[in-house]
Amino acid sequence: MTHYDDHDRDEYDDVEPPPADPGDRADLEDLLAEPASPAPRPRSGRKGTAGPGVDPVERRLVLLTEFWGHGDPGVFAWMDADPATRHAALIRLARFVEWVISTFEVREIKPCWTAHPSVVVELWALERLHHATHVTNADDGAAPVVFYNQLPVTRARLRTDTGMDACTTTDHTVPVRELADRVAARRATYDTTERWTATWAWPSVDDAGESVVPPPHAQGPRP
Repeated sequence: MTHYDDHDRDEYDDVEPPPADPGDRADLEDLLAEPASPAPRPRSGRKGTAGPGVDPVERRLVLLTEFWGHGDPGVFAWMDADPATRHAALIRLARFVEWVISTFEVREIKPCWTAHPSVVVELWALERLHHATHVTNADDGAAPVVFYNQLPVTRARLRTDTGMDACTTTDHTVPVRELADRVAARRATYDTTERWTATWAWPSVDDAGESVVPPPHAQGPRP
């Protein structure tokens, strides 16, 4: 796990975003798609500007701040999200997680939580609930109770259902990956034959033996 000292934090905090440039989005996608490698810092010129010798890590942070910063990326599907959206969400989530740990003394969250995808999405769901009950529905005085009732449920899942329970405050245990042949065997059952899809068809009769009229969404595509 990478650690940053106070000097590093101050240095990144002082980065000045460059003027908006449509080409920056392409630059950002390129940076997110390739590993960042250290590069010499420019000897002169404004921080964050493009050019030879610009630190790619610094440039990445500048671009993220320019387009997303600490703003709200909204609700999205992690399975389908592009790298830029995930990065923007993690910037916001890191701030929320630190607040949760310090406010509620949540010891279930280990320092390696960002290395556990299941923990990331679990905590992101909690952050979304906090935002919804404290910001989106701010006029509902009872809404925050929903968040505080959910917090212990999330903590319980973090203790037992995410694999992070094998980690400690100093060591990250890499989960054992599923064997390739088992993955292949499972995926082989995901076919589109009539035999497989028929098992998911809307029933023609109910438990009482009465005929059932399938709802519109189960009747197939419209002619």
